[in-house]
Amino acid sequence: MTTDDAPQHTGPLAEFAALRSEIDRRAASQWTAVALQIGIAGAVFGFALSGRHRELLLLVIPIATYTTLARYSSQMVFLKLIGRYIRTELSPRVPGGLGWEEWRLANFRSADLSIFGRFHFAWVVFPAVSALAIGAFVLTAVRSRLTDGQAWYTVASVVVVLAAEVLLTVVMGVIMARLRRGTEGVGWADDMPTQP
Repeated sequence: MTTDDAPQHTGPLAEFAALRSEIDRRAASQWTAVALQIGIAGAVFGFALSGRHRELLLLVIPIATYTTLARYSSQMVFLKLIGRYIRTELSPRVPGGLGWEEWRLANFRSADLSIFGRFHFAWVVFPAVSALAIGAFVLTAVRSRLTDGQAWYTVASVVVVLAAEVLLTVVMGVIMARLRRGTEGVGWADDMPTQP
């Protein structure tokens, strides 16, 4: 059999197999970002709260959270793009279609998981952990600085740093909301039409 005799869908099927490997690789990278976030947050919380005047270390958590969230969300965007490409470009080129993304889309939406299933774990792992670190910092820093008789400018500098950290956490919340809106209940792909 020559290459001219090969079915026209051989190329799209090979591309689909390669893209499925890419999806697996990117999903593994997402879980690595989640594991890194949990590890960093746990280690910093444990060390910062184990001794006096270490609370400043808690401000590392929102910064680390922002970087791990950036990694997590970039993989999510690529997964959405790959899923859309499979559904709109590859599936029509195979007789009978691939059906992978359509099946995932239909079945994931039909599996209503109640309020707990809809609450995305990434909200807890990323922005909520950051907010918890900021809250713990405020409670421990202000209490220890005021009991030590520190001047008002020490508390003012804590408030300025805290404002920057809160802004960073709000940005993370916006990123998570946009990711949730774009990928809600659809597995790897989204149901948005392709761009012209």
